[in-house]
Amino acid sequence: GQPLEAADAYQQSLAMGAFSKAPVIQLIGIYSARRDWPSAIQYLDQLIALEEGADKKARYAMNIAVIYRDELSDVDNAVVYLNRVLDLNIAQLEAFQAIDALLTHHKAWKPLEQNYRKMIERVQRAGADFKQGPPLLFQLYRNLGEIYRTRMHKPEYAASAFGLAIGLRPEDASVREILAELYLQVDGEKDKAIEQHRWLIAHQPDRFDSYHRLVEVFESTGRHDQAWCTAALLRTLGKATPEQLNFYDTYASPTVIEPTTRIDDRAWFRWLMPEGMDPY
Repeated sequence: GQPLEAADAYQQSLAMGAFSKAPVIQLIGIYSARRDWPSAIQYLDQLIALEEGADKKARYAMNIAVIYRDELSDVDNAVVYLNRVLDLNIAQLEAFQAIDALLTHHKAWKPLEQNYRKMIERVQRAGADFKQGPPLLFQLYRNLGEIYRTRMHKPEYAASAFGLAIGLRPEDASVREILAELYLQVDGEKDKAIEQHRWLIAHQPDRFDSYHRLVEVFESTGRHDQAWCTAALLRTLGKATPEQLNFYDTYASPTVIEPTTRIDDRAWFRWLMPEGMDPY
């Protein structure tokens, strides 16, 4: 009975207008020891109101979030207080990691998408004052793209998110590989897929998967000359598939075209030199 008597005494002191944090802290301890979590949360909320510093407010909000998550199995309220932590102190990234883990565990993809968007807005608002901003923003865009791509199956949204990520880190080949495939799934974006594969080839010339994909894209968009030239290159490198070899052979000229006349000086100047160029 002593803890309850003590709780009554602390509550009476609060009712009489004692706004010191000490009785509130004592009440939190009493109710936590009794596993009376709703009462503990009530006084933790009061402690947040009494506290002036954002860091301490964030710490108490984190305590409430953990109670909702671990003791009450209340996912919605846990996420509410984890967001409150981040609103108070954006640098407390373990709160966002907890949101990610909690919603992923419950396969709550729509709320997870919404929380990623909310976190992106926080980082953007923080601006240059938040030193972790640029690398964090890249990771947020990338992860959001993955949610759209593999969880929600929305390739257009996924391409948009990964496109924002590559804008922050243009040299990331893994993101470009994902973008190249996504653009093939989005109507009217095949040129962007070609652009990504050309970038990948320029930075990794032996990336033959991109050559094969380009043959397919060129054929599907009616660019047969480009498809044939790419197939010819793969044939020369010994990397063409049987289908590509057949495509090459079908349209290859049987013999080298022989010239019908020699190129004399007059023909050279007329047909081969740029107009206006001094021949001498």
